[in-house]
Amino acid sequence: MGLPSLVQLWNIFKFQLNESQPNNNTIIKSVEPQFQEIFKERIQVVQNCRNTTDDCINSLNNIVDHQATAQVSSEQINDLRNQLINLREELCQLL
Repeated sequence: MGLPSLVQLWNIFKFQLNESQPNNNTIIKSVEPQFQEIFKERIQVVQNCRNTTDDCINSLNNIVDHQATAQVSSEQINDLRNQLINLREELCQLL
């Protein structure tokens, strides 16, 4: 999965998250099984996204390690790294 696809999926996920339950505190504080199930699913999706983001960051670091053979410039690598770091920070805020 490339970075643009990951960002697009993340934006869709954020939209769905806000549409389905705008107030996350309602889910967190609720003991109703339906809300607890939604909360568990959200945590799993966020963790999966975070793991994918970590994989992308590791791949990017490998590109940097072998930059002599890389097909991208230093500016592109830095831009990708910054996007991934920002995305990871957003993911961590949801956990």
